[in-house]
Amino acid sequence: MQNPYLAKEVNERKYSRHSISSHVKNMKPSKLDHKLTQYVHNRINYLCSRRERCISSRKQLLVQHLISSHHKRNHM
Repeated sequence: MQNPYLAKEVNERKYSRHSISSHVKNMKPSKLDHKLTQYVHNRINYLCSRRERCISSRKQLLVQHLISSHHKRNHM
C-alpha cells in the first residue's frame, strides 16, 4: 500500500540533509516550525514505509538531529 505522505511530499532528493537545511535557512521562524514538524513526520513515515517494522532508534536519531540543528541555527 502506498503511503500518502510518500507520494505527495517525500522523495530522497527533496529531503536530503543538504537541501532541507538550505531550504530551512530561507524561511521565516513561524513557517519554519511548521515545515520542520511536517518534515519530521514525513521522514519518519517514509522510513517506516521503507522497512516492514519501524526502527525507533532511527526515529529518535532523526528527531534529535533536526532539533539540534534547529536550535543551533536559532542561537547563532
